[in-house]
Amino acid sequence: MTLLLDVGNTALKWAQREGERLGHAQVELHRGRADGLEQRLALAWQNVAWNDPAVGCSVAAADVREAVERAARTHGGSIHWLAAQNRYDGVFV
Repeated sequence: MTLLLDVGNTALKWAQREGERLGHAQVELHRGRADGLEQRLALAWQNVAWNDPAVGCSVAAADVREAVERAARTHGGSIHWLAAQNRYDGVFV
C-alpha cells in the first residue's frame, strides 16, 4: 500500500492506494499551524501500512510539512515529495 498525501494551506488530505484501488480520503485540519499536528497525525496513522514511502505534494508552510514528516517517521515511514509550482498562470478547466 502507498499513502498519498495532499498538504494544503489549511488541511492535509490522505488516502491509501493498493494497486489500482484508492481507499477513503481522510482529512486533518491544521489551518496553517503545525501546533499539535505531528501528534494528531501519528494517532490517525496508527493503522497505515508503511510498506512503501508515502507520496506527497505540499503547498503548506515548512513547519507544517516538517510536522507531517515527523509523524510519518513515528511509524517508520518516509515521504517522497513531489514538487508544486509556486504559481500557475495557465488554463483552468
